[in-house]
Amino acid sequence: MVLGQTMFYLLPYSHAAWEGGLEKHQMHVSGVLDSALRSKTCALVAGVALVAQIALEDSRPLPHKWKRLALSASMSVSLILLCLIRESVSRTWHAGCTVVCIGSSLLLCMEICRCQSEISAKCRICTNGTVALAVLAVVFGSWQMLCICHVLRLPALVLAVAEVCMSATFTVVVLHGDTNTNCATETVAEYNKRAWKVE
Repeated sequence: MVLGQTMFYLLPYSHAAWEGGLEKHQMHVSGVLDSALRSKTCALVAGVALVAQIALEDSRPLPHKWKRLALSASMSVSLILLCLIRESVSRTWHAGCTVVCIGSSLLLCMEICRCQSEISAKCRICTNGTVALAVLAVVFGSWQMLCICHVLRLPALVLAVAEVCMSATFTVVVLHGDTNTNCATETVAEYNKRAWKVE
């Protein structure tokens, strides 16, 4: 999965740099993927990552397996569509796939984080990573929406850095999912009570 994440960014950016198409206003992922070859290549990489992600969640001994598998599939399929539906072809569908992809990844991280042991070091990594991912998604998602509405302008380089940070944070959370859990029958209310130590 880590290799897939790395190749997803390395291949299009290196190809764009080699072809001289890495322009300052097109340095974000959507801008770099706005090429027939790069979009199809990254869609293929995302397809391989889909298999790896589903295999990981299927092998993870945590409860709510089908929910995690559904979120993994939603995230990966929307990523594939995000690659194939380029920004110049349909900005609306491209943005919609982006929202589904980020939303699914955040929900998956929250589901993994919910089933961690509260004394685990991995739990703290998962919790902090999920919070960071949520903050990045809300801040830059809102900022990008204002840009679409022509209220503000977000530099492509800043957006590219945010996208890489969100991808890296997601990978850290998913790979640090602790298997020492007793939340198979725990409700959300019970989890909140335990997490916040409410008597």
